[in-house]
Amino acid sequence: MPGSSDEAVLVVGLESGVYALRLGHVREIMRALPVEAVAGAPAFVLGVTRVRGEAAPVVDLASFLAAAPAVDRPEGRWIRVDLGGRSLILVVDEVHGVRQLPADVMRTLPALLAGARHGAVDELALLDEQLVRVLATGLRMPGDVWTALGGTAA
Repeated sequence: MPGSSDEAVLVVGLESGVYALRLGHVREIMRALPVEAVAGAPAFVLGVTRVRGEAAPVVDLASFLAAAPAVDRPEGRWIRVDLGGRSLILVVDEVHGVRQLPADVMRTLPALLAGARHGAVDELALLDEQLVRVLATGLRMPGDVWTALGGTAA
């Protein structure tokens, strides 16, 4: 039984590793939908899609973190996150599910944004400061922590 100081996180995988998103920001996990490209968008923005009648930007999380060109990930998964009443889609390679992380473990994990490419956070902040706040609560999950939670080596 999880302890009272545990927090629910959604664990996602990218080629670069395993990450945890606080479950309170996650609205749903979904398959890819059609995306309309947006001229002049940063390389990590795949475009815009419609989810339940609402327009939502689509951000390739791997591209954002690594400065790699955004790619269509047909086998990837989409995470719809809440940005204060509006949605944004994060594209990831895999969803490993919900896990409970003890607060003391969470305090030791590196921040998701700590490894972002130089200038990426500033670039994103110009577009969407609320998304930066959400991603700032995300965590990188080292292999030993992920394995201890029952995950397979990343």
